[in-house]
Amino acid sequence: MTDRTPETLLDELLQPNTASEQNACLDRVCQNDNGLRRRLEGLQEEHRQAEQFFQDAGIATVADQEEGGVNPTDAAPQVEQGSVIGRYKILEKIGGRRT
Repeated sequence: MTDRTPETLLDELLQPNTASEQNACLDRVCQNDNGLRRRLEGLQEEHRQAEQFFQDAGIATVADQEEGGVNPTDAAPQVEQGSVIGRYKILEKIGGRRT
C-alpha cells in the first residue's frame, strides 16, 4: 500500500456515501499514518468544495451526467457579466458558441 498516492487513495475514499463510511475507510487506509490522514482529509474537503462550486454554478458534473444522462452543453448555465459564482466574479465573456 506504500506505493499508492493520496490522490489515488482519494478515489477509494470517495466511494462510500455516508460520512461514517468514509471515516471507516480513512481509518482502514491510513491506520496510524497521521500525515496521510491529514492529506486525505484535505483532499476530501477540496473535493467537497469543488462539488459545491459546480452545484452553485448550475454546472452538471460527470456524476450528474452518468446518473441522469445530462448533456454538458445542455446543462451549461447562462452566466452574465458581473455574476458571482462562489468567490469568483465574471468580468467579461471571452468565448462562446457560433450560431
